[in-house]
Amino acid sequence: MNTLVKMQEALEKRNIIWRRHVLSRMLERNISRDDVFNAIQDGEIIESYPEDKPYPSYLISGFSGNKRIHVVASWDDGAQAVYIITAYIPDEDHFQENGIARKARQ
Repeated sequence: MNTLVKMQEALEKRNIIWRRHVLSRMLERNISRDDVFNAIQDGEIIESYPEDKPYPSYLISGFSGNKRIHVVASWDDGAQAVYIITAYIPDEDHFQENGIARKARQ
């Protein structure tokens, strides 16, 4: 089973841990918990960070309604839990129009 499917199943079971950082950022960015759930349920992993500690993390791109959201989350295979690290709406300064591919650094 791939990591995204495991994360989606953990969300359904509410086996989710919200980092303090993400909650404050979500308030600033007007992103709700439902937006994060929807983005992960609908999303795809677009970048992987296997060296992140204590668990590998992933950049997930998905939609909540018509709003594209990026969620950085890590997966604890032992606890079968997903850690939500941050969430944001991708901007055209950093991502191409599709909201998935990063723009080349200039």
